[in-house]
Amino acid sequence: MQQGGEAGLTFLSLRGGDANFVVVLIDGVKVNDPTNSRGGAFDLGTLDPAIIEKVEIFYGSYSPVYGSDALAGVVSISTKGRQDGKIGSASIKAGTGNVLGGNIHVAVPVADLASLSIAASYQDGDDSTFGADFNRKKVVASLKSTAKADYGWNLGIFYSDGEGASFPEDSGGERLAVIPTPETRDFSQLNASGNFFYKVRSDWRINVNSSWSRRSEVITNPGIAPGVLFPVPAIDSDSEYERLDLGLTNIIDISPMATFAFGAATASEDGGMASVIDFGFPVPADYTLSRNSTSLFAEAGLDPVENLHITTGIRYDKADQVKATTSRVIARYSIAEGTVLSAQFSEGFKLPSFFALGHPFVGNTDLKAERSKNYDLSVESSFMDGRLSTKASIYKNTYADLVDFDPILFTNVNRSKVEAKGVEIYASFKVADTLNLSGSVSHNKINTFDDAIQLRRRPEWKGSLQVNYQPVEPLSLTGRMIFNGNYFDS
Repeated sequence: MQQGGEAGLTFLSLRGGDANFVVVLIDGVKVNDPTNSRGGAFDLGTLDPAIIEKVEIFYGSYSPVYGSDALAGVVSISTKGRQDGKIGSASIKAGTGNVLGGNIHVAVPVADLASLSIAASYQDGDDSTFGADFNRKKVVASLKSTAKADYGWNLGIFYSDGEGASFPEDSGGERLAVIPTPETRDFSQLNASGNFFYKVRSDWRINVNSSWSRRSEVITNPGIAPGVLFPVPAIDSDSEYERLDLGLTNIIDISPMATFAFGAATASEDGGMASVIDFGFPVPADYTLSRNSTSLFAEAGLDPVENLHITTGIRYDKADQVKATTSRVIARYSIAEGTVLSAQFSEGFKLPSFFALGHPFVGNTDLKAERSKNYDLSVESSFMDGRLSTKASIYKNTYADLVDFDPILFTNVNRSKVEAKGVEIYASFKVADTLNLSGSVSHNKINTFDDAIQLRRRPEWKGSLQVNYQPVEPLSLTGRMIFNGNYFDS
């Protein structure tokens, strides 16, 4: 796992893949925006950790589950909800760089029908990650039905907006930029979701999922002066993107050893960008696109023998002229008490972004979908009555038909291929009830099959060590050390 991105932006790269190979979900709503020049990569800096309850990372190609974009993995973010015995919480923070902020969370029952959760946060200023000027506001609300045996539902809404200013990537930054003006960026994100399940019989359940999202982003880029790299003209852009998802899934317990799920989904996307490029005179570069997708999928969970569980799935997606069939197989086997061996094969695809397709200067409507194949083998073990846990993984990810800019043709084309191989080792040791040690080390080797292509922010070696000490209940102390090997950047 790797963090990186343009100056002032924070992305997640999984196992050597680009940041736009990762699907990001907020309370189940997909928030990748294909209108941006980043290929749909989501800026995690727009989220406030104070309103997040849980983050789950799924490695591998998850297109058989989530469709397009899940070439390298999925990051699923759950915001705060109601917890038994807690009404809510509040905090304020202040720091250097004129940082000021706070958050509040309230969760209460609504009669005997549902539970209501509302969280809000605000931050103004940041002196480290997001640039010289930064602020963000968040409001999250959910209404979840009280648990019933035969049915349940939940409604959710997420709103976020903010702005920031930081020097563009490759400009030289605050110290070296020839053009001493930072790029400014304003954004807003609005999500709404509604989910319902109904138990038809004791062995048959139906899930209905729906979500809608809208994102806007206004960017004023002052341009980049010529130097080691080519210059970039000043660009003003205003992008809008809207997405509607609907899905229905049937889950049937065929026997104690077999579960089968199947269903269909549809997605409607509309977006575009209005921009002006300064070539010494203003040149408009606008585009708008729409895309409709339909999907059919099936998955089976099998327990053919004792200690062995197999999950296998297949999905068919059709979006305009692009058709994709992807599959996955996951096997988990308990080879001994406290030790589990798992193996995974998965395929993924990514539809070309609206930017890569529609931009009037570099867009190419003939682009094919990008593809991936992933192999993963892991061993998880637990020792000393659970006080020591370890996990070791080896993987190989291959990405093909990658969208790349051809400076001679001056357009986007499918041509690149990247292979990532690696090893990851993680361990956690509970020394005492008040003291826990954890650490990880990983090695990731990238092959671009072209010596002229050198990918950024891909260190071969990464490691971390963390100490958590809680001498008394109200007080917790954490120390962390992170190591990154040498890597190419600008």
